[in-house]
Amino acid sequence: MIFDYNDYLSKLDISKLTNCLNGFVDSDDCSWYHNNWMTLRSLDIVSNPFWHTSFFADQLKIYFTSKDYETLVLGTADFSMPLLCKLSGIEQLYIHDICKTPLNICDNIAKQYNFYWTTINNLDSDKNHKNRFKIVINDAFLTRFNYNEKPKILKGIKNILSPDGVYITTIRKDWNAGKVIVPSSRQKDEFIEKAKAIAIEKGFDANIAKYAATNYINRMKSYPMKSEDDVFKMAKGILDIVRIDIGVVLGECKETSYFRVVFKRSN
Repeated sequence: MIFDYNDYLSKLDISKLTNCLNGFVDSDDCSWYHNNWMTLRSLDIVSNPFWHTSFFADQLKIYFTSKDYETLVLGTADFSMPLLCKLSGIEQLYIHDICKTPLNICDNIAKQYNFYWTTINNLDSDKNHKNRFKIVINDAFLTRFNYNEKPKILKGIKNILSPDGVYITTIRKDWNAGKVIVPSSRQKDEFIEKAKAIAIEKGFDANIAKYAATNYINRMKSYPMKSEDDVFKMAKGILDIVRIDIGVVLGECKETSYFRVVFKRSN
């Protein structure tokens, strides 16, 4: 499954699509995230679904067995996860985010390429979404929420899953005694230098890469999970876990492990 991210990115006028007020990553103002993430995504140095291509594609092959199954991308930084779903054979797709910027981006991509993507900005207000989706999918989504919020998020996902529906996702594996993890000063400096070096190698503007990397890495934070047992405890009484394993990827600041999980609604 190969595609050139920059081919798609080059056809977007981001300045006309940005409409950040709040989002999953930052409830106050997520513009620092969306204004810089795609630059770094083009350099392939930020966590994205294509770091886990085989996992997502394999699970979609297992669970998307009917064109009538409705699939939702819940939270997306850009068009990466929707496109991975499209490349995995899902023609009709629903995409939700509480920030309009990624939805504008997905709408624009869908219009240019005649994709059947429907964007949703307010999932909670529409009762029609309850018990609706056979598949909910995202990447590193739960990693962005603190430990008290994670079970609440899973309960919300359960409510929109159809009976026997599945939630396919990844969760960063790490631990800081239950506290948020932020990159060290050294990791921040190395991330910025890496962005500049790759930009030069690819013929991009190193100053733009430096600006994006600096704004991104100085605000990024994570709430990873410590162990498989902790993932099971988080989901207890909410969703069953039918698959969990660990994948190791390049990572943003260091080689990073992720739990690759399939949750299932059983009641």
